[in-house]
This record gives sequence, C-alpha cells and structure tokens, in this order.
Amino acid sequence: MKHILISVLGSSPAVITETLYALLKKERFPEEVHIFTTSHGLGTFERLRVIETIRCLCEDYNQSTTLLDNLHFHIAVDENEECIEDIRDESDQIRIADTLTDVIRGIISKDKNNTTAIDASIAGGRKSMSFYMGYIFSMFAREQDCLSHVLVDSVYEGTDFMYPTVKAKPLLFLYGESKDKHKIVDGHQLDARDAVDAIELAEIPFIRLNNSLVDANDTFVYGGKLSYSECIAAYQLSMKPESIRLTVVAGKLLIDINGSEMSLSPEQMALYNVILKDTASGEFSIFRGDWNVIQFDIERRWIEELASLVSYNIDDVAIDCFEEICEKFEKIYSNIRVSTSTKNTILKNGLTQAIFDRLVREIKATIAEKTVGNVFRLCVPTPVSVKISDFHTNLPEARKETKSKTDKRAAAYGVLLNPKQISLK
Repeated sequence: MKHILISVLGSSPAVITETLYALLKKERFPEEVHIFTTSHGLGTFERLRVIETIRCLCEDYNQSTTLLDNLHFHIAVDENEECIEDIRDESDQIRIADTLTDVIRGIISKDKNNTTAIDASIAGGRKSMSFYMGYIFSMFAREQDCLSHVLVDSVYEGTDFMYPTVKAKPLLFLYGESKDKHKIVDGHQLDARDAVDAIELAEIPFIRLNNSLVDANDTFVYGGKLSYSECIAAYQLSMKPESIRLTVVAGKLLIDINGSEMSLSPEQMALYNVILKDTASGEFSIFRGDWNVIQFDIERRWIEELASLVSYNIDDVAIDCFEEICEKFEKIYSNIRVSTSTKNTILKNGLTQAIFDRLVREIKATIAEKTVGNVFRLCVPTPVSVKISDFHTNLPEARKETKSKTDKRAAAYGVLLNPKQISLK
C-alpha cells in the first residue's frame, strides 16, 4: 500500500523531518508528501534547506529519494490571487480551510480502489491550521488513514535538531544569547545522533465522519465540490433530515435544497418534476419493472413537462410535438437546449429505458455535488414502495426504498423525502 503524508507547517520545518523519522519507525515512510503552509512557512523551509535534510534522512536510513519528486506545497491565495503570507484575519482562515478541504478531498477521491493510506500530521502551523487539518481530515478519512502529532523530547527544543542522524551532529542553539553555540547537557554536547528514542508518533483517535453517512463516498468525496463551510452545513443538514427543504423552480431549471442551488438540463428537470409530482400525489406511475407497459404514458408526461418549461401548448399527440418543443428551447434560450443525442434518440425510438436510466443518473450526480448522506438519499429519484402501509406522514423519510423481483408494480420511482418538505414552483 502506498503511504502519503499530509502536514501543516508554520515556522518550524523540523516537524516535517521529525514526522518522517517517526513514520519510518512505524514502517509507514511515505512516497508522497503534501505540506499546507503560508508563503512565510515556505520561505523558512527553503531558507533552512530542508529539502537537503530530507535527502540526508533518506540516505541515512536507506529510503528512496524519489520522495523528493513527490513533495507538494499547498498555499492558500487571497482575493488578489497572491499567496497568503500568514494567517492574519478570518478571511485568511477561511481560505486555508477551503484549500485543505479541496486538496484532502482530491487526494482521497483519486484513490477509489483504496490503494493508499494517509498519515495526517497536525504538529505544525498555527493552532487554527492544526484544528482545520484534524477536523477536515475527519470528514474524508478512511479506515486505513491515521491522524497524529509528533512528540520530541523537550531537551531538543530551541536547537537546530531535525532528526536522529546516523553520524555525529552536535546541536546548536537557534535563538537568544547562546545562538549558534553548542548546547551542553550534563557536561556533554547534545548530539542529534543520540535522539533515536527521543521522537514518538502519538496517534490521535478520531471519528471518521465519512463512514457514518449513507452514500458518503459517492456523494461527498468522489462527487463533492463543497467548500469547508458548505461541508459543515451539509453534515449538519444530514443529521437533521426533518429540516430538509427541497424547492424546485422548474421555470429556471433550478432545484434548491436549503439554499444550495443546482441546475438541471431541460430533459432532467422534466423527468425530476414528473417523479416529484408522483411523490407529492402518492399516485405513482413509473414502474421500472413494467417498462413496456408504461413507456408511452411516461413519455407523454415527460414531454408535457418539457413543454410547460417553454409555455408550449400541446394540442396533438405529445411525441409529434417533441421536435417543435426542442426548437422552442433554442429560440428562447441561448445556451439551454435538449441535448442533440437525446433529441435524436427520442425522435427515433421514443423515451427508452436507457435514456430514462441515464437521466436518473445525471440528476443524482447533480444533487451529489452539494449534498451528503441523508440529504442525498432522501432527495434523489429511487424505487420506493407504493404500499400505503409503507407511507409515514410524520417522518422525513416518508417512504420505504424497495425493489421487488416478483411484483412489477410493488415499487415505482419517487423520492423518499416527505412531500410536506417538497415545494414545486
């Protein structure tokens, strides 16, 4: 398994080399390192030539120096796209948090096969950076990922100690009146070579929130685009499903879930509207297991919904008006239209099951971008039980998700969310 280190860094780059040594002792030496810092932290790292120190550590302990080719720095930028020098105000904190969120989510989302293990270190940086690192990591971390803090014997504080060297390296004071002088302890020069047992990696137990949410991997990590504050809001809403409010503004091709807006294409909106209207009325019609029977009725309702989006009055067989409806979209909107592939397939074969399934997947993917856990699960199209006994009027999850292989009409497409929490405009 490939090991990755992510760490925050302030003005003391020794935390990087100390952590690398501690991971070496744990047999989790990384092949890739991501460092979150400021322009000041990066400047200190470069001034102290820490890259060369890491190279020496690798050579001392027979580790590949290819790590140096996979060393990445992540620095948040301000409103002028300039690297933040230090965390001076709340806006700097927000940008640091968003950078951590984007990068950590990105690292994990690339590993869908779970071939990596991440060590996250909160040893460096300002307190706010360390807090954000730990908290954000807990939102995305998997079972194999660890959170830690490197601990070093206090006798080495204030010196140029970086890691336990193989050869003798007397240590010097970095600050104060004794700056650049050797540190003497019990009559002997303090030496980095003697620090083999002075470093400990303290692992920090934490709750992996990712694992506590239904569908979190699909909707939060791999499909997620949320900022830090949006992630927090998404988690909070998932924990209070009774607070979910799904509003559909069909004329603007928008769905709104508690203030988070998402845009759908015309064909997606038309289908979602059909499904939500069925859910609201309790009179379900999209029985996927009986597609050959219901296809033409669903096609008619879907085309009628499309027509309503452009105020087109259908006075004939719906499918015969479909091409004109598509043309009206092109006349009214400059950049919104029914996709050419969908249009051509409908004109040739009607609303096929393959197109229906694709539209459902696309609706889910859009909702996935800004929701997590229960919010996603309750708002996306899914097969629901049509039994009256499975409908609970006072619960956020008003319906039961179900699939039946024997009864073709036991389950129909709807959403699980209580109709009282849905508004169609």
